[in-house]
Amino acid sequence: MLSMKRNLILILLVSAVLRLFQLSSFPPHLRNDEAALGYNAYSIIKTLKDEHRKTLPILFQSFGDWKPGLYIYLTIPFILIFGLTDIAVRLTGAISGVFAVFLIYVLSLQIFKERKIATYSAFLLAIAPWHIAFSRGAWEAQVTVTLTLAALIFFFKALEKENRFLLISVFLFGSTFLMSHSAKASTPLVIIPLFISFRKELLKIKPKILLFSLLLFTIISFPVIFSFINGKNTRVASLFYLSNINNYGINTQVEDIGKKWLDHFSLQTLFLNGDGNPQHSASEFGALMIMDVFLFLFGVVYFFQQNIKKEVSSFILLWFLLAPFSSSLAKEGVNFVRFLNIFIPITFILALGVCSIRKKALFPIFIALYLVNFIIFLDAYFIHAPKKTGAWQYGYKQMVDIITPIQKYYQKIYIPQSSDQAYIFFLFYQKYSPHQYQKRSLNVSDSKQSSSGMDQVSSLDNIEFVDFNTFEPPQEKNSLIIVPVVGNYPVSNYEYKTLYEIKDTLGFPIYRIVSNKQ
Repeated sequence: MLSMKRNLILILLVSAVLRLFQLSSFPPHLRNDEAALGYNAYSIIKTLKDEHRKTLPILFQSFGDWKPGLYIYLTIPFILIFGLTDIAVRLTGAISGVFAVFLIYVLSLQIFKERKIATYSAFLLAIAPWHIAFSRGAWEAQVTVTLTLAALIFFFKALEKENRFLLISVFLFGSTFLMSHSAKASTPLVIIPLFISFRKELLKIKPKILLFSLLLFTIISFPVIFSFINGKNTRVASLFYLSNINNYGINTQVEDIGKKWLDHFSLQTLFLNGDGNPQHSASEFGALMIMDVFLFLFGVVYFFQQNIKKEVSSFILLWFLLAPFSSSLAKEGVNFVRFLNIFIPITFILALGVCSIRKKALFPIFIALYLVNFIIFLDAYFIHAPKKTGAWQYGYKQMVDIITPIQKYYQKIYIPQSSDQAYIFFLFYQKYSPHQYQKRSLNVSDSKQSSSGMDQVSSLDNIEFVDFNTFEPPQEKNSLIIVPVVGNYPVSNYEYKTLYEIKDTLGFPIYRIVSNKQ
């Protein structure tokens, strides 16, 4: 018992180091969504309103989207302590990631009743590439996983001990809807297997508790449900396959959804290349390591051979099979953000795989190879991935640092308009007064709609965000222009004096700051 507790403490320390070490530098740059989460939390602190002048909203309008606001509110304490900084925005996710390692230990112990399985589950989550990557950024979907683990713990407490724990479980499940868009699809795909597998146990719970639980869940999730009714269904809805049901034949839809469902279980997706988004995994790594293939195969065999409680095995299997549908129903296909929950049952299976091979003669060799695989992942994630700055909207912080001290000396500053939403980086890194910005947001002409359905701010003080494909050289003789190095833009053909170059982490220029000032 003492040894197991010591192991758990060691695992939590390892998980904390992997998630908190140089948190502001890996990943190398804030995503625009991270900056928006941080700035809106800052705006709430200063004015009790978001960037669009809504008082203490539940859903935050941002980039033509309506973000569930729980992550923003959880970030407020860190901004109060550390200021509006990269680390303050990411700490919510990082701490949630460490907490999830502890929670999966507790949950595994509840459902398998064996400390060794619980310890293996915690260790495997602590070093899982997907969980490290998503814990080191402000990813609401990762915090949703933590809330789901906590909700399941209280669900099983309600079945085993006190029925009233069901109210806490329901509250946590409902809170996932207020945390991330992905929960709208992923959380029901956890609740449905729970209901199917434990329906007999649920019927034994006091009717009053069941009624209050249903009412509580409805109240918490109502703002999200109402957002669909009043048109705040977000740009994510445009990615939902069935929202364009008239554009596809039913046979085509079923076939395509089935293919995408299978893609979620492919070797490429889970163990080799991930979902294709470099923000979600290290280069040439999937959500898991290649050595996990063997653990997974042994774990599956062990899962069906062992005398695991029927309801538990049913729940894990159904969760595993249904979880990919939260991503399969989207037109773009596999996206880890939409089905992160699947990696919880996968972690259980991997832990069972360890139990299956731990007494085999080749186990020490397997451990050595696993360690080598993990070291390769650390090298890929912490050494090589930060150099691939194209995936991280790199350069905007550097741009703000250069422009801010000299901004007042120029009549106009022109910056490329793109889906990167450059304006949010200026708000964030300049700690732009929310009072002042909210006055500007009254002017509808300050923003326009892009072809992707995202709001784009046109100007901020003397800064103009413009489309460089149609941009005409400025008439005023006191302008600053930020020109992307890649791309043949009309402005590139004019002679301007280069004042600064913004380079990526490998030393290659990505932006030139030029001036026509005489």
